[in-house]
Amino acid sequence: MSIKKIIVLVCVCLTTQIRAQQTTTHQCGVSIEDQLEMERLYPNDTHKPFNRQDVVYVPIKFHLTANTDGTGRINDYYVLNQLCTLNTDYDSSGIQFYIANGFNYLNNTNIFSSPASYNSQIVLKKDAKALNVFITENAETSSSTIGTVQGYYSSQGDYVIVRKEELIKGNNTLSHEIGHFFSLRHTFYGWENVPYDKNIHGDTIKFLHAPGITNILVEVMNKSNCADAADNICDTPPDYNFGLTASSCLFNTAVYDINREKVVPMIKNQMGYFNYCDEYFFTDGQSERMRNNFLSSGRSHLRVNYTPNTMYIEDAPVVISPTQGSTVATYDHVEIAWDIVQGASMYLIEIRGSGFYYSDIVTNPNIVLTNLKKSSLYNATIRPFNEGFTCSTSKSLTFRTGTSMYVGTSDEWAKEVEMVLMPNPVEKGTNLMVKLGVQGFTLQSISVINSTGQIVEFESKPFDNGNQNFVVNTSSLTSGFYILRAKVGDRIVSSKFSIQ
Repeated sequence: MSIKKIIVLVCVCLTTQIRAQQTTTHQCGVSIEDQLEMERLYPNDTHKPFNRQDVVYVPIKFHLTANTDGTGRINDYYVLNQLCTLNTDYDSSGIQFYIANGFNYLNNTNIFSSPASYNSQIVLKKDAKALNVFITENAETSSSTIGTVQGYYSSQGDYVIVRKEELIKGNNTLSHEIGHFFSLRHTFYGWENVPYDKNIHGDTIKFLHAPGITNILVEVMNKSNCADAADNICDTPPDYNFGLTASSCLFNTAVYDINREKVVPMIKNQMGYFNYCDEYFFTDGQSERMRNNFLSSGRSHLRVNYTPNTMYIEDAPVVISPTQGSTVATYDHVEIAWDIVQGASMYLIEIRGSGFYYSDIVTNPNIVLTNLKKSSLYNATIRPFNEGFTCSTSKSLTFRTGTSMYVGTSDEWAKEVEMVLMPNPVEKGTNLMVKLGVQGFTLQSISVINSTGQIVEFESKPFDNGNQNFVVNTSSLTSGFYILRAKVGDRIVSSKFSIQ
């Protein structure tokens, strides 16, 4: 049985999905100057009204960096969690992200530890047709010390840096930084380096221009200058960087603008600095600005005329083998197999036990492990997902290895259970001829699965023992790639075919 191995990671992770949005007291590394520069390089030059129903799809390339020897890399599990968070945070903006051609596993100590010092190396690793996110150990900038910055958007390199710790903690840092990528300013723009301090500024702001930059107006509550002040967005109220010094998601300080009107900031806005909120959001004005940026000339590389698979995955995998709590006979050849999950095109599988951790992403619903210890307890977790939906439910099971060594190979078993498809490719409307040799085995079901993981044809009935010949009518199927899957005994045999 062929097994497609895509990646192997060695690191430690948790098994519980976390959907929490809590920020710490660290800061975003995007300066006032960076925010001006990104508007010059990537303007909002296509202005269309905001319509939540008109979804735009953004390809995102995650670069999982590590030291040059491969150590320190974040686990895929947290990246899938992060994509779930992003798509939840941006859902109300009509923006959805999808994985662009898998993850990139990058071994480079320079980028991993000090990304701000190695911009040119990062640029060389970018995907030219995606929003590039590099997940690193640190995110310091030239004006900060290590560990004080959560992440930043580089207008010069047009990529996003985010510390792996932010993904592990489930923070909203990446949603904030991607807001910058799409040309959003901080809600407190102009106050970055000089946050409000009552001892310095008093309880009433009496100056017209922000203290952090020349000619940027201090925004007032009555919206009379909202189009020209701070972030230039009128449905985000004034914020004089109150969140940087706040200890929680609260603001009870009485501060008045130049018109003597009490300032009421938007505490839970994604582009503010308030910490430990249960959720954060974008306003309609921010959403419109981001979508217009996506549609602008500077973002044409993101518009690749592709609609990704974002199907909601409702079901957890149903494991075929081994059964929960069972002991398998061998330890050097353990097959884990499960039923295909509708909507899923990939599966993250994690194996833990006896000081062992293994992670793999596979496209077929099975995997064979050859390096387990004898007489040892293991836990396997299978998580289905597709390129645009990663908020799925995992399935876990425990099993124990035996003491025997495997005396055959999966290839030898595949010879005993042989599947032949003719012709392949097959013309639409022409029958696909299937010959299945199952001498000595029981054929239980036949399925046809499309490229998004949907079961489009299924037949389950008592089959006669011995060789089986049958046809698949392709008249109702669209052109593309499919998998023909047969459940034979407690095993799965599958083969790809295409319809032209």
